Amino acid sequence: MTTLRLLIGSLFPDTPAAASPRREALWAVVAGFAVVALTVARAPFIADRFWAEDGSVFYQEALRDGPLTSVGHWYAGYLHMIPRGIAAIAVVFPVRDAAAVIAICVLAILGTGAAFIEWRAGAYVKARALRVAIALSVALLPVLGQEAIGNAANLQFFLVYFGFWLLLWFPRHTTTVLAVAVILLLTSLSTLIAVFLVPLALVRLVERGRPGRWLPTLGLVAGLAVQVVGRRIVHPGRGIGGAPLSDTISWFNTAVLGNLRPGTPLPAFGDPSAPPFEPSPVMVIGWLVVLAALAVVLVGTFIGPSATSRPTVATKPASRLPDATGGSRAPVRAASPRTFVAVAVALAAVSGFAMALASGTAPRYAVLPSLLFAAALGVACDATMVARPTWRGWIPVGIVATAVLATVATGWPPNATRDQPALSWSASVDDARAQCGDEPVGLVDIHSSPATWVVVVQCADLVR
Repeated sequence: MTTLRLLIGSLFPDTPAAASPRREALWAVVAGFAVVALTVARAPFIADRFWAEDGSVFYQEALRDGPLTSVGHWYAGYLHMIPRGIAAIAVVFPVRDAAAVIAICVLAILGTGAAFIEWRAGAYVKARALRVAIALSVALLPVLGQEAIGNAANLQFFLVYFGFWLLLWFPRHTTTVLAVAVILLLTSLSTLIAVFLVPLALVRLVERGRPGRWLPTLGLVAGLAVQVVGRRIVHPGRGIGGAPLSDTISWFNTAVLGNLRPGTPLPAFGDPSAPPFEPSPVMVIGWLVVLAALAVVLVGTFIGPSATSRPTVATKPASRLPDATGGSRAPVRAASPRTFVAVAVALAAVSGFAMALASGTAPRYAVLPSLLFAAALGVACDATMVARPTWRGWIPVGIVATAVLATVATGWPPNATRDQPALSWSASVDDARAQCGDEPVGLVDIHSSPATWVVVVQCADLVR
């Protein structure tokens, strides 16, 4: 039992007291702004595009029914509290600026989440570059560019990933604990896939004597309870066909593990005429080398010498930290990379396969498992370099890093479906105004992206 308690404690380490808190905060802020800048650089069109439900569902219903009423609407079998809240903000501004407002809100959430991850990763990762890389994965993974980059419709996958990091944290102040609980409540009121966080939330409860043990778990479970009960009573949902196991395995390899495949772009989203990918012998050899390096890094974390059993951020020398009353509390709990990697990889596999088997193999379903796998890989690389600080430890890490950089370069531009100049929101609004003429009466259709999605707007709303 003691071993189990120690194992669980290593999954929820205390954030070490940094020797330079301002420096740590600065790095976190830099990582957050970098994610915003990289997302905009990678997808500059997001400020003038509505993607799918962003316009045709969330924004249109906020315009039609009012921002407060629309937040409680059900769609596709569940609530979307945060995306609808963003749309409620957008309707306050002129219709022509709506896409830009939604993009700004989404970027603010992504940047804030990435900043927190960079800071919190300091409890697991010693190397600053790897902590920053884990944070930047929120903007750089190739699979994001298929349909998930820069829109509120697919923000749910990032929210669950941020929730994963929040559940690994035990804040020391009551106000912060309440904030974490509210964020997890809003996350679970925005997506049913937050259910994958329930095991982690329940394991938190084993950590007795730590502040904020119950509230975050309660917030997550309460939101999911509303979703499940409401789905059965208010909104029966829709029938969605999942993928067979063989297709799911192929999809997981391509969309999740394939984020580390050098020089291999992901299949084009929405392009059924695209020829099947046929790798060359050089690509096959390169992929096998990357797989071998991954095996060395991941497996080596478990069978090699103990890499870390200590706080990773530069800390003050005290082994015991003062509590809120000025006394002394328990020694700092240190992280175990083995525990983190095992949990993150298991959650990536379970969430990825469950979503594909239940809902299909759309690229968006690869976002959460890909981010979890990237986080596990970053922690494993750090553990490898700490346990083997010679060239033997650096070789597999170098191979993995090269593969990641090559794949990021290959997947930098998003899929062409996302960027269609003919679907510029501001230009389409101007055209709609011309159709309405001088008498702002009636309705007008405005196409968003993809082109099959339409926002129906009253002419009277266009004069604002």
